[in-house]
Amino acid sequence: MRQRFLYLVGSFTVVVGFSLFLFDTSTESSLSSVLSDSFSSEHVENDVAESADDSPSDDASSEATTTDSSSQTSRTQSNSSLNMASSNDESSLIVFSSSSSQSNSSQTETTSSSESVSESASSSTRIVVSSSSTTTSSSDGADAEAAASQTGDSSTSGVQTAAATSGDAESDEAVAASQLDCENPFAGVSIRFRTNFWTKTNFCIHSASYLEFRSGGPAPDEIPPIDDPQFESIAAASEWLQPQSPVISIEINGDARAYPLAVMSWHEIANDVVGEQPVVVTYCPLCNSGLVFNRVVDGNVVRFGNSGTLRNSDLVMWDDLTQSWWQQLSGEAVVGDMTGYMLEFIPSQMVSFGAFVEQYPDGIVLSRNTGATRSYGNTPYEDYENRSRPFLFEGDIDNRLPPTERVLAGMIGGQPMAYPFSALAEVGVINDIVNDRNVVAIWQPGATAALDRRSIDESRDVGMAALYNRELDGRVLTFFIDGDGNVRDEQTNTIWNVFGTATEGELAGSQLRQINGAPHFWFAWAAFQPETFIYGL
Repeated sequence: MRQRFLYLVGSFTVVVGFSLFLFDTSTESSLSSVLSDSFSSEHVENDVAESADDSPSDDASSEATTTDSSSQTSRTQSNSSLNMASSNDESSLIVFSSSSSQSNSSQTETTSSSESVSESASSSTRIVVSSSSTTTSSSDGADAEAAASQTGDSSTSGVQTAAATSGDAESDEAVAASQLDCENPFAGVSIRFRTNFWTKTNFCIHSASYLEFRSGGPAPDEIPPIDDPQFESIAAASEWLQPQSPVISIEINGDARAYPLAVMSWHEIANDVVGEQPVVVTYCPLCNSGLVFNRVVDGNVVRFGNSGTLRNSDLVMWDDLTQSWWQQLSGEAVVGDMTGYMLEFIPSQMVSFGAFVEQYPDGIVLSRNTGATRSYGNTPYEDYENRSRPFLFEGDIDNRLPPTERVLAGMIGGQPMAYPFSALAEVGVINDIVNDRNVVAIWQPGATAALDRRSIDESRDVGMAALYNRELDGRVLTFFIDGDGNVRDEQTNTIWNVFGTATEGELAGSQLRQINGAPHFWFAWAAFQPETFIYGL
């Protein structure tokens, strides 16, 4: 099997107007030595070449066409409900019913309810769009701000719609028609991803330009998701994991589980059921983003896979119900029939194995019995986080922080916030107020990097961090680090841990409510949230 970087070089040369990414010698050597027998890449050159042959080669016209297409297809129906019948049948009927309102100081256009039916360009799925909307646009035609992709705390439930609005005078019916009634969704676009796998994906609907997507190397699910995860006891896992080994920790209804990055780095997706709740545990190594989502979509338990496609270097997932594409970092569907829908975030932490054991002594751990043969414990991305420019990232780098600086980032009251690990490591805790919300960022040492040295356990200590609401039972707590490195609150002197749990003192057993924040590499978070406020800057 050929190596990931050779596959990429072969693919890029057939795409007109693409600037070839050049590896430095050390990265090429380290990546190729680990990945050489990991992921097959036998088909992609032909797929990308065929896609390129079907598209015009003029870069300017491609960009103009894509920009126009994106402006038409980026709108999503707000306050929508999705009903599905015979979801496993490609000919199933998918009904979107919506009612949306948009505001304009100079002009208001009201459209009556209508129904538009169109065949999907990529499958036999029929889509019916019915809507009743009032569309208003500002005098300068500026788009209204789209709703935040993440909520300010972890109290959200179910699949949510992304409430996007537009200043365009088109009615929702006209927008729907422009999205669905297309013969060639890639007209004028030199796409850089395979299309032959996606027999059900409705490429006529998308919220991001197709120029932003590119193949990451392996074919869909060639980085194999774990669909039947096997678990072992803490005692058994301790034979191969160290106290500093990084894991993704989740607990639902008393069921606590750890997913070691030593395993997740090679699989990226695990479809599981925790505490009777179907979840998908995700880890994007290129963005260092570990997130967990509810995988019940409108009453259907879906299986998520790896599309083999990246956007801003971030993993793009796909669902087995509609073959829509979902952005891992935000949980938002960005291509296909589900475009604009958000997965519910499930609270999780990226911590050390030792911290997990202390918090959940009866917890269980994802085992290496995955059905695949991998070098578990070693990273396939040795020295990745020490590069001056992230592998496969093509966007502009926000130079307010180094690209691979770890940040504890999330949405707080609609404001994207980032707390650099470098700042957190100096003080241990940061008490903050964001949009009238009292929050605390807690950092503790003891977890190694998963993308540094070849052996994860021998990599440098980068610590672990989580974000919480610091209001408890009607009062606001203020936290500090004592002389022994413990997290305490000034009000009661109770000791707390990185899970937001009071472990000793007057408030022992109390639990802070976690905010949907998680560690990411700065470049990845900033690419999706450019308006982020960085604490301390």
